[in-house]
Amino acid sequence: YEPPPIYLTGHSGRFYVTKPNSALPPEIIAQQRRGHCRHAIPAMVAHEVYPGHHLQLVTMQELGSEVRRHIWSPITVEGWAVYCEQLEAGYYQTGEARLFQLVNLLWRAIRIVLDIGLHTRGMTPAKATDYMVQHLPIERANAEAEVRRYCAWPTYQLCYAVGRRELLSLREAYRRRHGNEIEFRQFHDELVAYGGIPVSLARWGMDLAE
Repeated sequence: YEPPPIYLTGHSGRFYVTKPNSALPPEIIAQQRRGHCRHAIPAMVAHEVYPGHHLQLVTMQELGSEVRRHIWSPITVEGWAVYCEQLEAGYYQTGEARLFQLVNLLWRAIRIVLDIGLHTRGMTPAKATDYMVQHLPIERANAEAEVRRYCAWPTYQLCYAVGRRELLSLREAYRRRHGNEIEFRQFHDELVAYGGIPVSLARWGMDLAE
């Protein structure tokens, strides 16, 4: 996914779904299709486009505060996108699509294990790759690429699951403040108005600080 530039008026982003290259050997095409199952696309759309990254980022572009338009934390931005995967937005029409949404949630939990393991516990990239293959339906080549990314971006990978946890905690505090009958759309509207600043600051702004 590529968001629209901040200072342009258009709100059109780009979401890429890459098909296998038909010129590749059949065994490579089969491997790519195993690693990128079409049943995983609905959760990916919820994460990358709507109500995930695209909605949050184009909302940020319209905020009056330059700070909120530009400053963002991966805890908030990636946490919001993973949080959005679980919202009932009509994407999960089949059992297979729902299954892959749960697989994605497991994947984000495993990222915490690997992020901490690689950078503070002496886990090697080979061991991290083995761990992914053992615990996820993922091709080894894809797992190796994931681990290379984890090595390059310390602490970023754990932001997905940690951010989701923080947003669920904030939503629960919001529900307690406003009552059980509150519609979560009101919470979402207030939350995205803070842009991508840290969840702790959004909590403070909502007067929900613990």
